[in-house]
Amino acid sequence: MLTGALEDERFFAVLYTADEGDNPFAEATLVTANPSWGPTVVPEQVRMIARQARNNPAQEAVYKTRHLNIWVTGNQALFATDHWTACKFEGLRLEDFGGRPCILGLDIANKIDLTAPVLLFPEENEEGKEVCSVFCRAWLPEARVDNQPVYAQWISSGWLTQTPGETTDFSMIEEAILECCASFEVQAVTYDPWSATQLAQRMMERNVPMVEYPMNVSTMSEPTKAVDVCMRERRFRPSSWPSSSTCRSPSWRRHRDQPEHRRSDRTISQKCIYRRRPGNCGSDG
Repeated sequence: MLTGALEDERFFAVLYTADEGDNPFAEATLVTANPSWGPTVVPEQVRMIARQARNNPAQEAVYKTRHLNIWVTGNQALFATDHWTACKFEGLRLEDFGGRPCILGLDIANKIDLTAPVLLFPEENEEGKEVCSVFCRAWLPEARVDNQPVYAQWISSGWLTQTPGETTDFSMIEEAILECCASFEVQAVTYDPWSATQLAQRMMERNVPMVEYPMNVSTMSEPTKAVDVCMRERRFRPSSWPSSSTCRSPSWRRHRDQPEHRRSDRTISQKCIYRRRPGNCGSDG
């Protein structure tokens, strides 16, 4: 009924939930999502649960589902929402980083998922610790645009590029990599050999510094922890690209500190954010 797949005017439904952008831990948000606040829902009990969820990403997904009617698919959240939101950095523009050294993390969809290259620019702050500014773009085959209503919105806003056909257009990705190498000092382009070996070979023929980076527990655990430290210390600066918050949402679950997709059609492939040089962001923390 909600998706429009079935129409029947005999049914009427009212859904109480938090509005987009609301602070999930504010009492006003809880009142909005719980019309029986007070008579049936015991405020003090929910306040205690909210305090626990604020400091524990593993409990945040359950809290949002049960008490705010925000449905998430993951078993446990990888990062705390508060930490990610606090990293928002106004005025971050890619054009201001021209000619600067960076790492390009590449996540290639095998056929029908989103494909995302992520540029990470490291620099030192006044305390001598590394600060990471991150920019992303993405492509999606036009046959998949209708899978999520938000995709069309992102395309119209210029955040997502729709490619023709049913599957990933590798020529557009290769062109984008070459453009990045021309605009920035790209020190490495990391890729998962499972889905990008042929692309990597073609890029190496163009003298692009491709670096094989398999995606598994042994390679992803420490960088993921490092990003968490970077976020907690406000040294991680994601751009305003809307799927940045989607991809790190609780729809990824923690398995020995490794992010894992639950459903490729609902979670944006941006795993390459975590792919860094051996001295990854936050390693000093």
